[in-house]
Amino acid sequence: MAKQGGKAKAAKKQKRVKKDKSGPKKPKSAFMFFSQDRRQTLKTEQPDLKITEQSKVIGKEWGELTDAEKAPYQEKANQDRERYNKEKASSPKEEEKKEEPEGDEEDEESED
Repeated sequence: MAKQGGKAKAAKKQKRVKKDKSGPKKPKSAFMFFSQDRRQTLKTEQPDLKITEQSKVIGKEWGELTDAEKAPYQEKANQDRERYNKEKASSPKEEEKKEEPEGDEEDEESED
């Protein structure tokens, strides 16, 4: 029975869509900025911690911060979001890329 479930599960698996690397880099969240800062100091304070344990400590600390303590990181996140929006606006849009509509191919085949 376990094998049948595995086959059904494998059949449902979808391929990942490749990320378009030509666009702007996505903006970081306030937590990501905090995590970057805190991870550096945590490595020196407790070098024996595994990455997963570091993440748990950082997540717990983030949850315990007050809004005032989170404010500098939220400001960095807002600035990064503005940067992303500017870069996104200046980059070529997906809609402008030349692609043949799917309907044209079908019409050509039916004419033959």
